[in-house]
Amino acid sequence: MASEQPNNKKEYIRIPKDDHRSIADREYEHQIAWWMKQEAKQPLPDEWATLMDEDEEAFIKQVMEKAFWSLIMSYYDQEERRHIDVMNHSEQRRVDGSWIWTLYLTPHPVAKKAFLAIMQYYSGQQIRNLEKSRWYVSKYHLHTYTGEYCLIPAHPAFFRYMKAVYKLSELKRDTHTWGVLAARFDYDGSSFGMSDPHSSKWTRVYDKGTRNYLRRRSWRTLRSLGEQGSSDYVKLATELLLSYKDTMGRYSRVYDIDNKEYTYSYQKNTLHLWLMNHVLYSNSKRFALRKGRTWKPVTIADLAKSAPFEREEAFPELWDQAPDQVLRLFLESHCTPVIQFAGRALLLAHPNMVETIQDKDLQQMIKGYSSAHREFATRLWLQRITNQSNWFPAWLEFVQGQTGEVVSIAKEFLVHKLENLSVLEKKDVVMSILKRIPHPEASTTEIYTYQELLQGSLSSVMVTLTLDQQKAIVQELLQGLEHSGLYTIQIELIEQLLRNQFQSTLQHFSSLEVITSFAKAQMVSLQRLAGEMLLAIPTEQITFTAHEILPLFEKPEHSVYAEELPNMVREFIQRNYAYLQIDVSWIVEFVSISGEEHRVFVTQFLTDHFLEMLPSLKQLVTTLWERMMDENQPQDVRDYIRDHLLGSLYFSELLDTPLEQMLLLINHTDSHYQQLGTRIYLASHQSVDSLSFLELKELAHCKIASVRGSARELMDSDSDSAHMSTDWLVNLVETDWVDTREWIFHKLQSYSSEQITPDLIYGLLDTARKDIQQFAMDLVEKHRARLDQRELLLRASESTDLVVHEFALELADQVSWDVEMVEKLDVFFRTILFRVNSGRNAKRKALDLLLHLSQETEELALQIAPLLADVASNGTKVDFEKILFALAKIQVRFPAVSSPLQLV
Repeated sequence: MASEQPNNKKEYIRIPKDDHRSIADREYEHQIAWWMKQEAKQPLPDEWATLMDEDEEAFIKQVMEKAFWSLIMSYYDQEERRHIDVMNHSEQRRVDGSWIWTLYLTPHPVAKKAFLAIMQYYSGQQIRNLEKSRWYVSKYHLHTYTGEYCLIPAHPAFFRYMKAVYKLSELKRDTHTWGVLAARFDYDGSSFGMSDPHSSKWTRVYDKGTRNYLRRRSWRTLRSLGEQGSSDYVKLATELLLSYKDTMGRYSRVYDIDNKEYTYSYQKNTLHLWLMNHVLYSNSKRFALRKGRTWKPVTIADLAKSAPFEREEAFPELWDQAPDQVLRLFLESHCTPVIQFAGRALLLAHPNMVETIQDKDLQQMIKGYSSAHREFATRLWLQRITNQSNWFPAWLEFVQGQTGEVVSIAKEFLVHKLENLSVLEKKDVVMSILKRIPHPEASTTEIYTYQELLQGSLSSVMVTLTLDQQKAIVQELLQGLEHSGLYTIQIELIEQLLRNQFQSTLQHFSSLEVITSFAKAQMVSLQRLAGEMLLAIPTEQITFTAHEILPLFEKPEHSVYAEELPNMVREFIQRNYAYLQIDVSWIVEFVSISGEEHRVFVTQFLTDHFLEMLPSLKQLVTTLWERMMDENQPQDVRDYIRDHLLGSLYFSELLDTPLEQMLLLINHTDSHYQQLGTRIYLASHQSVDSLSFLELKELAHCKIASVRGSARELMDSDSDSAHMSTDWLVNLVETDWVDTREWIFHKLQSYSSEQITPDLIYGLLDTARKDIQQFAMDLVEKHRARLDQRELLLRASESTDLVVHEFALELADQVSWDVEMVEKLDVFFRTILFRVNSGRNAKRKALDLLLHLSQETEELALQIAPLLADVASNGTKVDFEKILFALAKIQVRFPAVSSPLQLV
């Protein structure tokens, strides 16, 4: 038998002529993904199989602990108080997470529960309870925005199998598993991990592109089912929505197109949950999908606006076919947007189902559930009473003690209800609310409720009420304000109603008595209302004077004060200047009101009305001067009048001020008053003819240099100034100011010999200032020939100054002496000789002169001897010996002269 020869002929696949695909595409068509084979990668531990049947709780806990500890590299042992290493980075990269795939494939129902348990998010305390003695939270488990933890994070060890379970659950229509994982992919952001065990670089295992793909795939699955009208849409969507929680909300920022800036939301929202928003808001007027990537509010206000009472979800007709799923969402969801959606769907599409809910359950829901449940219960309750004939008492009873969104919905209901009532019925409803203004003992919550309700109801009623009907309501409110037992919050309620709803009607009640009483109230809001009422008074109804408005500027004794009230009163005065009978006394009081802002207004006000005040301007300036000089007035008021009114606005009116009043300012102790007085004096251009010598003297002696200079210029300009009397010249030179003394010295130096009189020199010598005395002595030397030396000596002896005494003694040689002369100078000699501790040179000159004179004639010796004897008994040892010698000489020369000495 011949051996078979190998067939070396190649076999070719016959390809149809119309198939233009590549070989790779044709092979891919027949490929089966690994997850579709549903084959386990590794078996579960043997003990788990036993626990599944015997202890469900223990099994789930073991699975959760294994999931949590799969990636932990170290932990802190609280008992041993130290860190314990579990694995390193290399070992962590080699962790095999395929056991979660095996767990999902396990047909046991408990395995399904365990898988769903490890896919959930938990609080930090729940994670710690897994192992109380040792715990550690890694960066893989923590969700950044919520602070919650997942047991199976998007790590390279698990993410591949999470996607596989997601795809398989989608294929098998495992609604619960698919909903949990689809929500995880929608909620979880991208994460880092080392997907390549041979690389040390961190890469994104679950990046943005992958996340967007999974989101779009989930919505594509739901949308396809919805377009087909399949009931599976509601099943998948229900499980998906139940997987969201309020903790998944996030603070976001929205771009404001009008202001061209980002605005941050101060309330959490779910705009970042792309998949959930597709399910809930596909038909929404508030939110829209921008560029297929992000959900944004249509306007900035839509972000904070409460959900409208309309259907916004995708495929509402499919939800209407499954009311049981909608009710399940309402009862089991922990996400506010989901609850709101379910509540609206039940109320609008399934009224028969919600009618089975009892009133007590609604009351419980309003008090203790979430805000979304309260909204649903409130709307349902209001629907039940809407057709009752006595709906208003029931509505009023319902809102007692309610707050927040409950009151807002009740107000919305009332406004809608009022639109269908007649004008008289509307008025009756409003008056019924007004008459039930809470008693002072009512709670703050109840009062705020009335505030919300009244503002909401009155807005729609006001446009239909007549003026008389509005007056009746305002009268009711004003009577409420007269109630002495009202609480602050009640007054605020009434005040806001008067301002917001009855502003135009209020002017019919704007008497000054009412306005003043409001201005003195211990509430800023009422004080502000007083100002608004004042401004609302028409010109033709002003029956009071400006003096009656002044009390509105007085601050109450209590600390509560509306800063806007004075501004409103000032505006009223400016607007109605011609009708308020303004006079000088009012202006002075108006000027005397303190406050920087008020004074700025007063200055401008007086400037604007300067011409109107001309007839009484002189009287006004006089009165302002009196107030400025009144020390009993506040200093800030006096300063304002001085600097801004008299010193500026009315300065030109002060030029006729008498010099006596100018001098009061010039000689004032306050430099600011001195400056004003100086300005007035210099601007008044005084003439020398109008001034007396006393006034000129006071100006020349003034402490202000410019005033002294002006006085000197006046005297220089006077043709008679060269013939000033001696008293004038001496008085002017005896000043503390150098410039005035130098001016007099210069003037006297220019005098002729005839003008330098002895009296002038005597007057200059008789001063106490050394420079003036020296100047007088210089004049004596210059005009000695014309002077009576004897008279000069006698006048110089009358001085009390030692320098002048010495000058007088120098004149002794030029005088003829006789008994009369010595007798006249007896006091002079005694003053010099009896001076202690000073004037030694003068003493020496006086003794020498007396000793010399005592030897000339017996008459002189008789006059001088007693003087020398007195000096000898009180003088020093040196003087004593000298005097004894002189007395001895006198007795020898003139024996008839008696002496205390006895010659032997």
